Amino acid sequence: MAYNDSELGAAFRFGEILNVISQIGWIDYIIWYIVIGLIAAVIAFIAGLLNSIPIIGTLIALLIIYPYIQLFFNRALALRYAYE
Repeated sequence: MAYNDSELGAAFRFGEILNVISQIGWIDYIIWYIVIGLIAAVIAFIAGLLNSIPIIGTLIALLIIYPYIQLFFNRALALRYAYE
């Protein structure tokens, strides 16, 4: 969708999406998801520990940790597509 001038229909062109994943390689793509998932799980675990601190920990987790996880994942995904 980002490469097609934000055209919503581009997000549903499954044939093109599967071709891109095939160019990257299915095994590499699956390994990438596993590694990113593990990293996000560790960061989420740390955020869960912070949530045990009544107010400050929850604020830190909601305002810093969770957005960081999203930014990390989206940046990693964009770089995955950009270099293939």
